[in-house]
Amino acid sequence: MWDAPPVANARVALAARDAETLESQIAVSEIAAPTGEESERGAWVADRFRSLGLADVRSDMVGNVT
Repeated sequence: MWDAPPVANARVALAARDAETLESQIAVSEIAAPTGEESERGAWVADRFRSLGLADVRSDMVGNVT
C-alpha cells in the first residue's frame, strides 16, 4: 500500500511542502500561549485556516478554533 500510486503521489506532494510545514509549525510555536492565555495563538490558527481557504472558521468562548 505504501507504494500504491495514490499514496506515493500524496507522499511526494507532502514532501514538497516540508519547508512550508516547518515554517508554520515554528511560527505558531513562537506565539506564547500559557494556560488560559491562548487567544493570540488561537487567532493565528484561525487566520491561517482562513488563508488556506477554509470557510466558517470560528472560535468558541474559551478560544478553541473550529
